[in-house]
Amino acid sequence: MANHRTKISASDPDLHFRVSMDVLETVDYLEARGEPVTPDTLYQRLQSPPSGDPTITVSRIEQGLLQVQFWREQFITRDIVHHRHHLAALACQVQGEIWRLQQYQYYFDDLLRHTDALLKTGVTSRARPWFRRRVEA
Repeated sequence: MANHRTKISASDPDLHFRVSMDVLETVDYLEARGEPVTPDTLYQRLQSPPSGDPTITVSRIEQGLLQVQFWREQFITRDIVHHRHHLAALACQVQGEIWRLQQYQYYFDDLLRHTDALLKTGVTSRARPWFRRRVEA
């Protein structure tokens, strides 16, 4: 069976950055829950659906952990990592609000459809001769 995936080299900077960002987000999540942060727990988290990325290996996770540690230790990047954490939290809140507003939108659209159906029924019944006789009487 042929594998048509493009080969990803270990030195691919985009892959290294993506894995480092995945590790950073997962580390933040685990630390917030008070769970241990180890390469194995990160691997289990990053391999579970929906991410389940086959390019993520334990050695890449270890490299990502080193990168996250470096970012957190450096004066300049420490603040950036901190602000990124807040931005990610705000993005989650906005996503939740969008979902809530979509639920409202669905509810109001449904109400409008039912209201329009009632009005349409009323318009067609006014056009009937028996309705005009009742109104005139």
